[in-house]
Amino acid sequence: MRQTIIFFPQHTRSALFEQATPPWQRILQRVAATPAGSPLAPPDRLASLFGGAHIPWAALMARQQGLVAHDAQHWACLEPVRLSPGRDTLILDGKPQVPQDLGAPFLKALTGLIAPLGWQVASTLEGRVLIRADQPLGLTTEPWWRAWKQDIRGYWPCGPQQRVWQQIFNELQMLMHLDMRPNKLGNVGLGQVANAWWLWGEGAITASTAAWTNVYADDAIATLLCVWQGTRAMPLAHVLDRALPRGNTLIILGQCLPQGREEEVLDIDFLDKLSHLVTTQGQHAINFIFADGASGRWRPKRWGLW
Repeated sequence: MRQTIIFFPQHTRSALFEQATPPWQRILQRVAATPAGSPLAPPDRLASLFGGAHIPWAALMARQQGLVAHDAQHWACLEPVRLSPGRDTLILDGKPQVPQDLGAPFLKALTGLIAPLGWQVASTLEGRVLIRADQPLGLTTEPWWRAWKQDIRGYWPCGPQQRVWQQIFNELQMLMHLDMRPNKLGNVGLGQVANAWWLWGEGAITASTAAWTNVYADDAIATLLCVWQGTRAMPLAHVLDRALPRGNTLIILGQCLPQGREEEVLDIDFLDKLSHLVTTQGQHAINFIFADGASGRWRPKRWGLW
């Protein structure tokens, strides 16, 4: 059965209605949104559409970079974040842009810290570190976005290697503290924008149960989930190239990851063009999912009074 879903990861139905132009408002007026059954962050909401509860995020990044030699390899990701002290808490309140080059001294120190666990540095693309191991890491981790603006104690890695990871975490914080000055080229030191490393995404490659024929998105999370499914996300603008495609189609209008601002700005011109496509060429129902998880269905009019 053909299915089309339009997902707004950064906008609730009411917020979208306030910003939208009349064509979209007319569409939204006919969408009776049902509240979500359980709260989920937008990346997890999107992952649920791909059939995943525990997503091997780091393994998907490794596959995207062509690093996975066999499916039995285990992976994890180290992501630089900013933590702020609260009242008896530590709050994850920043995901900064970091230097692309983490520097040879840091990587040498990191390699020495994780080697006793059988972990290896596999990649440092885009300021994050991918870790590879031949055995399970002995830790259960949480994606950093679940701890966004939260006390990190509820999202801390747990498992047989928890104490070892705490020691490594402390050592990495000290390394970041030492990297506070610009280098000879004038590049910002890592410790000037971040003060901790978040371990997340552990696991080995698993099979996806999703069956999306078409995915349109300009979003990093959607791109990774398409890697998991064995397809690729097409640029969002391509959805306007022709009539709504056949097969199961997922359209993601916005970024799933926290953006560090209250609300993402809508591309009104794109929305108007998409609304025209939906109302003039849509011959089947379209499901909407909003940032708070509320969902509803829009159906084309089959008849009218003239």
